[in-house]
Amino acid sequence: MGLVSRIKNIFLIGALGATLAACAGGMGGGFDPVGYQNAVQLKYETMSLLDNTSAPYRAHQAAANSLLAKYATAAEGRGSSDAIAQQWAAIRDPRGPSTAGTIEQWKKAPLRPGQRAEKKRLIAAHFDHLVCLEKARGGGAAECAEAGVSADATPAPAPTAAAAPAGRPPARGRAAPKPPAGDEPEMEAEPQKE
Repeated sequence: MGLVSRIKNIFLIGALGATLAACAGGMGGGFDPVGYQNAVQLKYETMSLLDNTSAPYRAHQAAANSLLAKYATAAEGRGSSDAIAQQWAAIRDPRGPSTAGTIEQWKKAPLRPGQRAEKKRLIAAHFDHLVCLEKARGGGAAECAEAGVSADATPAPAPTAAAAPAGRPPARGRAAPKPPAGDEPEMEAEPQKE
């Protein structure tokens, strides 16, 4: 066996070893594109279902049950110590503030617009945390906390003042929007007291 053949064999063995190591590393908790895609897709399906919570639950019962079944499938095989599994458990908890809890509330009565908006905001934050965990999989939840996405923290409150369309007064109870910088009339400076 010549020198070239030995170098070739060493290179092939090294390449094979690197490939096997990469495959084994992917099985041990690295990024899971399917888990990530499921989390993103289920977030959008959930937001779409929540848009219907002002109607009676019975009209959307099949869609709600289908969504909860998809949650169970997505969470399947995660164990209970993994941060992703814990986030799925929180989303699926019928006594909690997330999706399953909201569906339980909806079964009793349709949600009012303010309730629906608050639930959507909270549930979107739960899914944002799940998506972050899926994206950071293998790196841990610390990356999500550093990014400001937390399962425990509620999202920032929605702004209370909304700009009214041009020519219309702002909604009752809300402050009028301030004009953008530069659109203010120029005023003379106050004389300085000596």
